[in-house]
Amino acid sequence: MGKWADEENDVEEELLLMKETLLEESFTIHLGSQMKQMHNIRILSAPVLHFCRSDYRGCPERLQTALSLYSNDLHGIVVITDNSIATYTGVNKEFTEVCQMSTEFHFQPVEEQMEKIRSTVKEAANWRS
Repeated sequence: MGKWADEENDVEEELLLMKETLLEESFTIHLGSQMKQMHNIRILSAPVLHFCRSDYRGCPERLQTALSLYSNDLHGIVVITDNSIATYTGVNKEFTEVCQMSTEFHFQPVEEQMEKIRSTVKEAANWRS
């Protein structure tokens, strides 16, 4: 019980820190000369895995993500890493841990996806040379 309580306290402290450091701005823009299209843009500056963790139960962002999961609007996150995909350190390690905690059944396990990326990158490098 002590281990879980410590982890819960760590998560709460991390949440408070993230709420303090989260920068967010929203814009509405209109594009087009004759047929104007309205677009809402939301720009965030937050820790890279902020929206990937499942510890944020009750946050409006998680509800919005769940509601728009099967919409026509595409959403994504870009995780910038170094060129050593094979090593699980830093952001790669954190991202892998988050993926393994998820109950996502739409995609292959992260290890299989990473292996496919490695083989595709090798094929592309061979094709270029």
